[in-house]
Amino acid sequence: MTPNGKSAIITLFLLMLLGLIMKKRGVLHAKAEQSIVRLIQGYAVPALLIRNVTTQFTKDFLAQNALILAVSALSILVALFLAEVLGRIVQIPPKDRGVFDVMFAFSNTIFVGVPVISGIFGDKGIPYLMLYYLMNTLLFWTLGISLIRKDTGSSWVSFSSLKRLFNPAMLGFFIGLFLLYTDTILPDPLNKSLDLLAQLVTPLSTLYMGSVLADLRLGRAPFFSSTLLILFGRFVFVPATTLFLLTALGFSGLLVEVLVVTSALPVMAQASVMAGHYGKDNTYAALMTALTTFLFLFAVPFYFRFF
Repeated sequence: MTPNGKSAIITLFLLMLLGLIMKKRGVLHAKAEQSIVRLIQGYAVPALLIRNVTTQFTKDFLAQNALILAVSALSILVALFLAEVLGRIVQIPPKDRGVFDVMFAFSNTIFVGVPVISGIFGDKGIPYLMLYYLMNTLLFWTLGISLIRKDTGSSWVSFSSLKRLFNPAMLGFFIGLFLLYTDTILPDPLNKSLDLLAQLVTPLSTLYMGSVLADLRLGRAPFFSSTLLILFGRFVFVPATTLFLLTALGFSGLLVEVLVVTSALPVMAQASVMAGHYGKDNTYAALMTALTTFLFLFAVPFYFRFF
């Protein structure tokens, strides 16, 4: 890892520590966390995606990187298959198996991915993060949600889950694509406003992660074996699969580094939200989001030994 990368990780850690302290002192509380999430997801992230798509992508970018989209999707699908097999082997209760599969396979590409990738690689790493994010989000709101809800008696795919494909972040991504492919140039004051809003993502999301870590209680984990398997999936299996696929196809350099780190990001934050929505154990999902977020800070430097 470069000195800039190490500095970025330390900076993120310090901001997370500040968020933890603010939570312990009562400055950040449940309602404040909800407001931060709404601000990030509903406004700051869409602004970030609009600006990054229009400034970092070219018209041919997605076409030229269709194979990268396929690799991203394949690594997630393979992880979901292995998670289902392992869940049966260690006898995770069927009612919890869908949530386990999702935590094993899907990355937290926005809350953790944006500050980490931009901090380590700068703006040049964001386009590759967006490629992985696109497949991560599409598969989560279709196959991932189907796995979570499959034991509730509901149909595997619902209209509400498909609607969530068009969340503010995805809409921001598609608005950016529309502006790019139509050669639309926004007025300078609007571009500057989007830039300022986008700059909120890294500090706010990092403070939020620290606030979540303040609630970390390892003793609340009900399944020790499933916890170890989720850590294995997030930090070993999915990044190793991604690295193997990319190198086997002849890719190297920045693209490989960004995608491997992105595939190893912590448990997807929405896993807890949707687990609670369908009556599953959202406390355990929240715990694993916090735990993997904390451990990710120590895992990142090791990935650079393989590049």
